[in-house]
Amino acid sequence: MKLDQPIVELSKGVRAVFRGWTGDVKSRDVEISIKIYRDTTVKALWKIQYFVNISTAYANASVSSGWYDEGTDLKIELEDTLVYLDNETRAVFLRWVGAVNSSSPQITLVVDKPLFLEAVWQIQFWVEIRSAFSSPVNASGWYNLSEKLTVGVKEPVLDLSNDTRYVVKGWRGTLNVSGAEFEVTVDSPLRLEAIWVREYYVEIVTAYGAVSPGSGWYEEGCLINLTVAEKIVDQGNGTRRVFWRWLVNNREVETYPLRLRVNSSLKVAAEWRTQYLISFKVLGEDGREVDAIFNVSHVNTVVRVNSSGEKPGYWLYRGTWNIGSSLCRLNVVRGYVGSIFTKRRMEEDGFLPCKAISASFKVAKPGVIQVVFDVQNVTLVCRDFLGIPSPFLSIKLLNYTLTSDIDGFIAYFRIPKGKYSTHLQYLGFKLGDIILNVEKPEVVIIYSPPSIYLIIVLVTLLVSVWAYIKRGRSKNPKKLRTKR
Repeated sequence: MKLDQPIVELSKGVRAVFRGWTGDVKSRDVEISIKIYRDTTVKALWKIQYFVNISTAYANASVSSGWYDEGTDLKIELEDTLVYLDNETRAVFLRWVGAVNSSSPQITLVVDKPLFLEAVWQIQFWVEIRSAFSSPVNASGWYNLSEKLTVGVKEPVLDLSNDTRYVVKGWRGTLNVSGAEFEVTVDSPLRLEAIWVREYYVEIVTAYGAVSPGSGWYEEGCLINLTVAEKIVDQGNGTRRVFWRWLVNNREVETYPLRLRVNSSLKVAAEWRTQYLISFKVLGEDGREVDAIFNVSHVNTVVRVNSSGEKPGYWLYRGTWNIGSSLCRLNVVRGYVGSIFTKRRMEEDGFLPCKAISASFKVAKPGVIQVVFDVQNVTLVCRDFLGIPSPFLSIKLLNYTLTSDIDGFIAYFRIPKGKYSTHLQYLGFKLGDIILNVEKPEVVIIYSPPSIYLIIVLVTLLVSVWAYIKRGRSKNPKKLRTKR
């Protein structure tokens, strides 16, 4: 006698397993041989088994998956509840799910049906968070996969006093992140270190306008370029402020723009100088206006003033200014033979070096500055030794060749003080050179040989005498001969 199927699947996960024969014949063999001499009863014995499926991704269980007899008590235990994987990763047992929900790694089950049992594991990654100063918000440790983690420090700014501090600027390591704090989803091991930088407070002040960049905390070693919004700030009413220089911790710096490397706390001040709008009234010593070109200087500033120009004024710094090299326009009325009968006109000619009566002046407010130059009024006339006007005297003075008029007038000059060389000729004869010394307003008489008027008078007189004598002889010829 033989069974066709010693194992019969009844349903999914359930089967009957042949256990043996009972009755008149007892055997565990699937196939038996019997001799029948009488009525014989043979009965097959079966047992029910259930499939138990035990799943664990990491550590092994003490019981493996398989078919177990109905009613069997299974004691299931994990070999490890903490399994370290490669690269700072580990799996941590959480619980059993399926036939039973339990967080205990050791459980006991009665097999009374098909069973499915799965160990649930939590993947964790090592996260190392380091900070040289303030403690991290979340310490180094194992963090679950997909966990949201805030990375930061409890005090991101540490004041060291004396305008110095440490500040978290970012994080480096597995991730490079700027900013004191950020959030990350943990999906791999992380090693992060806080980047602390030393900062110094830079105070930047200005009395006028604005300076860019402004006051604030600056990272050690950084370069800042300081500029003012406007180098000239007009305040109206003929007053303005002009950027001058920087004071860096009370040290004068005239570089512009100012490049500073921050290696300590700094106090930077923009210094300004005051300028006033100044116009000039330029006079000669006679109180009459003079056209002049002259330099005025103050410290390292030189301004060229042209009193005859159309410029309404000059911006000058407050303080004392010195008058330097100067040129005054030469004014002349030239004489010539017959000019007495025409309108003698003042002419403007070139410029001559001149000197200010006062070598300096002070600028304290907007307005007019009066400058007096050593310009004198000089009239040149020609006379002979008797004081008679002498025309036809030729004189070379500066770039002029002048001839005395019939009234003896040679020229009228507005001329700076000084010594001027002149060359004289009279009626074609060279008389030589003289030095004209101009020191005050005056009429300068240039003496000539006898005036043509004197010569005419003398000639006329001689002619008259000769005529008289001749006429007398003609009336008394005998007497003249007798006396002879």
